Amino acid sequence: MAGRDRLKALQLMERISRHRMESIGAEMAGLRAAQAELGRQIRALDDATAFEAAQTTDQTRPYLPAYLRSVTAQQDVWAQEQDAIEEQVAQLEGRLLGAFREVKTQETVRERVERDIAQENERAETARLDDASRSLYVLARQRAASKR
Repeated sequence: MAGRDRLKALQLMERISRHRMESIGAEMAGLRAAQAELGRQIRALDDATAFEAAQTTDQTRPYLPAYLRSVTAQQDVWAQEQDAIEEQVAQLEGRLLGAFREVKTQETVRERVERDIAQENERAETARLDDASRSLYVLARQRAASKR
């Protein structure tokens, strides 16, 4: 019985660890999506800047350098945000690897406990069969003795 309780506890711990691993993966996916969105915004701003630069007139040309500086500054901010996200993702990857190792360790322990329980059940079944055969043998001897 203790083996079965231990197995249930191990299964629960494994499910919790798998859930933790999935949560980390979901968090990483969200960060990667945010990082991709920043990249899309940077490219969209590049496209808008190229269009605006191509459309400059003599009246708007004096303002173009300031506009380009502000665009570059905004893109730098977004690039820094991307770098910060990359650092967060790297930390999450470390946590994910640790969670994966934990799950694999728990899986190995659970499988060993399952094997132990199966062997224990086989031994118990073998012992029951041995007892039954001994009982049948004794009964058969008693019947044979009573017939004489």
